[in-house]
Amino acid sequence: MRFSCALETASERIRLVNVISPLIKAGYQLVSQRQEPSSNGGNIIQVVAKSQGAKTQADLIADLSAIDGCTLLKLEIEEDEAAPPVAAPIPLAPTAPAIDEKSVLAAIGARYPDIAEVVTQYKASLPAERRVSAMHELGRKVGGGIYQRDYALGSPLKMSAAISRELVPALKVFSKIKARDHVITLVKCPFC
Repeated sequence: MRFSCALETASERIRLVNVISPLIKAGYQLVSQRQEPSSNGGNIIQVVAKSQGAKTQADLIADLSAIDGCTLLKLEIEEDEAAPPVAAPIPLAPTAPAIDEKSVLAAIGARYPDIAEVVTQYKASLPAERRVSAMHELGRKVGGGIYQRDYALGSPLKMSAAISRELVPALKVFSKIKARDHVITLVKCPFC
């Protein structure tokens, strides 16, 4: 089921990331999203997404209603790819990227180490000529955030602890992992 919706936030502090993170966690694949200021001092968040799995319209409405600080203004649903849309889709800015890096970083932070789906969606939304550099930059930022989070009083984690606590959980969704001391082996790696 594909849908488009518009939500109004109660405050300008509730941003796009506060809407898309719960949707990703609830099992929706984002197609596009846009944020613009509303007349009440908040934001209007417009999202186009697809459900992944057996979601009903009631599930969708419950998931959208559960997003804190937001009011559902508009919802348009297509039952499946072959069905005609219930109404015309919400017009989105043609130059807006499908998924922006800040949203992806927020979703990764909320879901870590279960990040494979978010990373895959982000990669697919990038133009081919920018994909390698953008994915490298995303990895650098995620790694830097984990580094800051796991250093206590300036004392670094031992390499074996960092590998087992941080790297193995993130990589195990892509491949079977063997980690020993300072060596990581990806068994049947899909990237090689």
